[in-house]
Amino acid sequence: MAQISSGDTHLPFDVIPLIISELGSDEDMASLRACSLICKAMLPLARKHIFATGKVEIDNTKEPEDCEKPLASRFMWLLESDPSIADYVRSFKYIEVFGHDHLRWPVLRNATSLEFGFGSYSGLGLYKQPWRDIPESLKASFCNFVSSNSFKELSLRNMSFPVSLFHEMPHLTSLEFSNLTFVDVADRRRLPKATLTRLLFICNSQSRARDLGTLLDGTFDLSQLQELSMKLDYDPSYEFEDVVEGFISASEQLRTLSFEGES
Repeated sequence: MAQISSGDTHLPFDVIPLIISELGSDEDMASLRACSLICKAMLPLARKHIFATGKVEIDNTKEPEDCEKPLASRFMWLLESDPSIADYVRSFKYIEVFGHDHLRWPVLRNATSLEFGFGSYSGLGLYKQPWRDIPESLKASFCNFVSSNSFKELSLRNMSFPVSLFHEMPHLTSLEFSNLTFVDVADRRRLPKATLTRLLFICNSQSRARDLGTLLDGTFDLSQLQELSMKLDYDPSYEFEDVVEGFISASEQLRTLSFEGES
């Protein structure tokens, strides 16, 4: 029976996966990372739990501008060296810098949570990344990424976003967004609508009531909406009041209603 030894300690190798599974259950990331460095045989065992218990976060706004190997590139290299990692990732966060070359989206198949947006090294700001300015290769890569996973939770920030892509996420139940506008509103595909149970959004001075209204116009099934949260960073117009009333009226199950900001 194969063994791993350290000093006077000898462990049968079939016991090692049980130990690592316990570390994974406790979400002990420090110990899991240490185990992954012991030997090649333990690397895939530990890596499975590292990626299954914690989400992958890539935030390029927090890295130096002259970083030679940004986290995004390192993660892509890791996936290429071991494609099985893609099966373990359940939650993926990707924040890109305005105007930079964008990440080619990774090939993930089992992700259920996605956070995607844009920012700058000096802070998130109030700018939006126009969809038309995103390279076509990234758009295609992103669309494939969306259609290859069954997202239940989606968070978007500081960008314009095609409404048609919501119809590629029929399992979506939770949507959060801030500083968002919608494009391709007329492109409505006859696909199943997602049934939202949770909707949270932040509106600033650049937000438009008609963008929120788009979500009421057949994009989602809102009848089961249970949680509605809205934060206003400015004094809203009557149009916003009408939209909020629309969300409330559309729901048959609303239990939590939260407003923050100007009245």
